[in-house]
Amino acid sequence: MYPPLEALFLKNWIYNMEILLKNIKYALRSDWEAYHLALDKTLESNNEIVREVSAQILSKRGKEMRPLLVLLGANMCDSITEKTIQTAVAFELLHMSSLIHDDVVDNADKRHNQPSVRALWNNKLAVLVGDYFVAKSIQVVSNIRNKKISDTFIHTAQQLADGEILEMHPDKMWISEEEYFNIINLKTAQLFSGCCQSAAFSTKNTNSQMVALRKFGYHFGICFQLCDDLLDFSDNEQLGKPTMIDLKDNKPTLAILKTYERATATEKQEIKHLVENLSQDKTAEQEIKSFIARYDGIGYVHQCMQKHQASALECLNGFEDCQAKEYLKQILSFSAHRNV
Repeated sequence: MYPPLEALFLKNWIYNMEILLKNIKYALRSDWEAYHLALDKTLESNNEIVREVSAQILSKRGKEMRPLLVLLGANMCDSITEKTIQTAVAFELLHMSSLIHDDVVDNADKRHNQPSVRALWNNKLAVLVGDYFVAKSIQVVSNIRNKKISDTFIHTAQQLADGEILEMHPDKMWISEEEYFNIINLKTAQLFSGCCQSAAFSTKNTNSQMVALRKFGYHFGICFQLCDDLLDFSDNEQLGKPTMIDLKDNKPTLAILKTYERATATEKQEIKHLVENLSQDKTAEQEIKSFIARYDGIGYVHQCMQKHQASALECLNGFEDCQAKEYLKQILSFSAHRNV
């Protein structure tokens, strides 16, 4: 059975992950600066409101994992090109738009421990700004003039929207494990997969490299989401995510679904009651954690993560050893284990 995620453990993980990402971005500094300049330029506008909101969003960029994977993927295939830079911009704008819209759907007032767009302005403006970011991402992809990248981007955007809609289902909380993995595939894994596949299309590549990167992105994305699910049970404010906020928002996580599946009929009713009263009952959090520990829900998530990590690593075997490949392995290791 895996131990609970302790605050000190998480603090160390956050620190080391930040150091790793800073080191990678420094190694890619000329291309990383070119990406930032291109993103900033794309969001230039004569509209004062757009400028103000964009500046607020860009001031809290987060990990920027998706553009990082685009650059590393292209570098591993051959080299980073101008098409690679623009591809990174397009996918990051699509990701940003999904976060803005997510905050409206979830009535979330914070994002990365900072006020969300809807909190600083209002829901109507947040929806419109999210739409604006989608439009700009489409414009960027159109200007790349690469049909394979365009087709991948459109498919990814559609999958992302499908996942968001599926998650809105009224009976979404107690879904099957298969349904859960379908949602996280559409909402998270397909975006990483699209980033990595498009990275290959943005530079010289072989078909086997493109397929391998697409699959790597998928498995990486599943690991990434499973880790995010685990962090829902943490108590660390640095994560920018309140404890059990997903459960409070009626969003299923694998640990609770597996616990529910393994519980007795009587316990199932008790678990449902606890989840439904999380916001009102101060003791509910600890009782839910006790059930998860009893049925090793966290351990099961770790098993799934390790399976997808192994598959992701296998996808990299066909690439020559290089620094970009090593960086991808390191990022994957952090995302799949949270070990420091």
